[in-house]
Amino acid sequence: MRFNKTFTIEEAKELLPEVRQMLVDANVELEQIEKRLKTVSEDFQDAEKELATVKTGKEDVGDLTRLRECRATFQERTQKLSAVQHEYEDCLHKWFHKITDLGIILRDIPTGLIDFPAEKGETQYLLCWRLDDKDLDYWHLPNDGFVGRRPLAVLDEYF
Repeated sequence: MRFNKTFTIEEAKELLPEVRQMLVDANVELEQIEKRLKTVSEDFQDAEKELATVKTGKEDVGDLTRLRECRATFQERTQKLSAVQHEYEDCLHKWFHKITDLGIILRDIPTGLIDFPAEKGETQYLLCWRLDDKDLDYWHLPNDGFVGRRPLAVLDEYF
């Protein structure tokens, strides 16, 4: 697999402040939507439970008004839940594209785990960073993943 874009260590380090801020902003925005999602999800579940309590047999004609009200509430809350879910999805896509359009591989927004594709000679590797890292200090081979992170200080020993 060839990377479309590669970074030198210096180029990656130069982008870190911008990418760090993007990840912080993404997390703040997504967390705000998650809070609303939790609220509308609870409202939806309440409406669903209420609807399930309405008696709908032939002898329960008196409950038709309540059934209509509960169905209307359930439909309204379903629409609200769907709208907030779409908002979350749109936000996630927005931040994913903002970050990956820079040539960076985004692994996880909450932890800010990203990889900068790099190469030395014919060998491809990834400069690995996450939000709680102070600096760009790690790398790994493409198939090694996060668990295969090695300090940049030993990069030259491998190539």
